[in-house]
Amino acid sequence: MNEMIAVFEFNNTETKIQCRLFDLMRDICKNFCTKVDIKLDKHYFLYNGKQINLASRLFQTINSDDKKRNTLKILVQENPDFSLDNININNEMKKNSSYSNLNINNEIQKKSYRNNLNINNEAKRKSFCTIDNERDDNSRKYHKLLSENRNLSSANLRLKTDLNTLETKNERLKTEKKKLDEENDELSERNTELSEENEELKKTNKDLSYEIKKLRLDSQKRKSFSNIDTESEDNKKKLELIGLTFELGIDKETNICKKYNHGYKCLIMHLIQSDYIRSEKVVRAMLEVDRNDFAPQFPYDDRPVSIGYNVTISAPHMHAFALEYLSDYCTKGAKILDVGSGSGFLTVALSKMTNDSGTVVGIDHISQLYNFGRQNIRKHHSELIRDGKVILALGDGRKGYKKYGPYKAIHVGACSEEVPRELLNQLDNNGRMFIPIGKRRETQHIYIVDKNSYGKITYKSILSVCYGMLTDVESQLNQ
Repeated sequence: MNEMIAVFEFNNTETKIQCRLFDLMRDICKNFCTKVDIKLDKHYFLYNGKQINLASRLFQTINSDDKKRNTLKILVQENPDFSLDNININNEMKKNSSYSNLNINNEIQKKSYRNNLNINNEAKRKSFCTIDNERDDNSRKYHKLLSENRNLSSANLRLKTDLNTLETKNERLKTEKKKLDEENDELSERNTELSEENEELKKTNKDLSYEIKKLRLDSQKRKSFSNIDTESEDNKKKLELIGLTFELGIDKETNICKKYNHGYKCLIMHLIQSDYIRSEKVVRAMLEVDRNDFAPQFPYDDRPVSIGYNVTISAPHMHAFALEYLSDYCTKGAKILDVGSGSGFLTVALSKMTNDSGTVVGIDHISQLYNFGRQNIRKHHSELIRDGKVILALGDGRKGYKKYGPYKAIHVGACSEEVPRELLNQLDNNGRMFIPIGKRRETQHIYIVDKNSYGKITYKSILSVCYGMLTDVESQLNQ
């Protein structure tokens, strides 16, 4: 028994059969079975309409994949139909076929070798061309880099030359700077010397200025004395006040007045001589409040000065006049009302009359003047506002200020056609009011309004004046 494997392909395609039967059955089957029709229910091949019995049995397929390809495992017995001649012929055919196949294979190998050799030669040629191109590119790059290197060398040489030039220039500048520093040191020393000389001159000038002002005060004092009859008691009082004014604030060691302005002292002496100031209390109070802090111009002239909004700061003699008439009521701890406080000068002076022990309320109905007065007081008397000794209020002065009433003294800085009822109600018993009474553009008088311990009110006219009217804000701004 010999084993033969036959492979069949259908669907009208050429059938291939491979048989192994002593290396001969393959060619025989190939020649014999060129057209094959297999019928599985019969154990034979059909060749040209003839039945050829090759196998006695047909066994199962090798596996499921082979079944799909119709691969059969066949056991073949010796068949008497085959003869030795056929085998010899087939052997010759096999030899011829082997030689042909060998020649074909050799030819194929030669062609393949030549093709491979040609391909390798072509690849080498292309590789050499690529190397040549790269060598040319590298040569160009080399020459380009060489040119750039020469340019950089030239630039480096120029930079070195410029650096040497700059170093030379820098040395020259250092030398010049050293000279300038030496000159600057000399100038600084000279400037220090001049500053010291200047300070000495300022000190000398200040001392001379004080001496000149003192001489002027001395002159004013002698002039005042010369115009006063020293025989009367009143004049003796004036002389004492003038002497007091002259002496106040003078340093006994240097004999120089540093506390009070000399021009202001001259103004106070004039008011004493003119009989507006008659007490030491008023002299001290007015000297403590420098009018220069409150009047925008001409602070030491005896005249009213405008502070805007159709309002003026009264002339110094009117302030002195009011202080004199309210002096006895500005006692320790007294509550005082200043209607129309304006610049704030008289509000602070009234506080000084109480030796800063009372409470003075200043009221004004124009907000700008309210702020103006507050700023003026804060220049040199901010402690009065801080400690509640001076209180500024914004409101209608005709209605007074009930919160801190009743008041021992009331000063009204504007003219009213009659005494406002609210002010009379806020005037304390045994109190006094200083108020101008009259109509606009008509004769006005200063009235002293006193209220006794029983609440009885008396009026006394003491002086003809000309004041602005006590009115509302709109009328105030339009008058």
